[in-house]
Amino acid sequence: MRIADNRLARAIATGYVETVRNIPLLVVLYILFLVLPLYGLPINALTAGVLVWRSTVPPLPSRSSAAGLPRSRRAQHEAARALGLRPTLIMALVIVPQVFRIVLPTLGNQIVSVVPRLGFRLRSSGSAN
Repeated sequence: MRIADNRLARAIATGYVETVRNIPLLVVLYILFLVLPLYGLPINALTAGVLVWRSTVPPLPSRSSAAGLPRSRRAQHEAARALGLRPTLIMALVIVPQVFRIVLPTLGNQIVSVVPRLGFRLRSSGSAN
């Protein structure tokens, strides 16, 4: 979405990614686990952990993926267009596999760093019985 031509979509995606990337997981976990019950929305530790995971982890690879897009070869993009592929198929069949190969080490590092941090948050919040 951050490379979209639509300014509104790009602004929304940029705002979401930058906001989520700059808020620590522990702060989001505390808000869900400790603040929401004050407003009558009790939540258990496992549900809070899953919600934190689902809301904070998906935007992390977007920066790496967006950084890998310019590294795909322009000639292959033009060749796919010359073959008559639609833009969605060009991205799915030509560009994304190249970007995935470039970005895979970075994605692996992010997963390795996020999973233990979230597990520690769940253990420290009292879900490990």
